[in-house]
Amino acid sequence: YANTTYYFSVAGINNNGVATDYLARATSTLANMPVSDGFTEVYKSSVQFNWSAPDNPDGTLYRVYVSTAQDPFNA
Repeated sequence: YANTTYYFSVAGINNNGVATDYLARATSTLANMPVSDGFTEVYKSSVQFNWSAPDNPDGTLYRVYVSTAQDPFNA
């Protein structure tokens, strides 16, 4: 499932049934990406960006970056 944390524990067991300590780990899946409906109402100093939230669990957060650079993550 999207945006879900899974927890794992594993231990080794020898032929006599003696187990090692458990190793515990967690990993999370990514949230589903929003779907862009495009830009509307583009003006000189403002723009309206429309998007639809995908099927993610309640409480999922979204982050929007705005920049005048063509590639804002490498500007």
